[in-house]
Order: sequence, then structure tokens, then C-alpha cells
Amino acid sequence: MFWAHYGWLIGITVGALAVGEMVHLLTLIERDLTDIHALLWKQFPEQQLQEDALRDRITPYIKRNQKITAIKIVRQTMGCTLIEAKRFVDEWAAEIS
Repeated sequence: MFWAHYGWLIGITVGALAVGEMVHLLTLIERDLTDIHALLWKQFPEQQLQEDALRDRITPYIKRNQKITAIKIVRQTMGCTLIEAKRFVDEWAAEIS
């Protein structure tokens, strides 16, 4: 009788707890990746020079609201995924605006 009335509530509660835990773990992973990224910049400063040159190259496109072209350039230059290129362009656009 208990399961018939409250089984759905227990299922929803367990599901919500699982989603909350996954979000927490993803937040921790993102924080760790940010720390690793900072350490890599210290180890490989020449990469920063390449990114500075890339930012200079895509700035005119961003200023003309041609973000798609800027993303294509970033993908071709860095060999990264679409999401990574978009994040790079969006972060740079936020900085220069």
C-alpha cells in the first residue's frame, strides 16, 4: 500500500538528489580544469602569444558582429571543437565590449 501511494514521490526525490549530485561533481570538475588551464599557461607561455595573435585576428570580425566567421577562424587555427571555439570567441567578445 505504501509503494502504491508514495512510490512516485520517492522516485522523484531520488532522481532530484542524483541530478543535484551530478551538478555538484561537474562543478568540481570545471573548477579543476580551470586550475589545470592556469598551470598550463605558466608552463607554456608561447601558447599565450599564439592566442594573443588569434585574438588580434578575430577582433575585427567580432566588432562587425561576424562571430560565426570568428569561430571558424578559431576552429581552423586551434583545431578545437565548435563549443571550445564559440567559448573562446564569446569570452573575447565580452572582454572587448
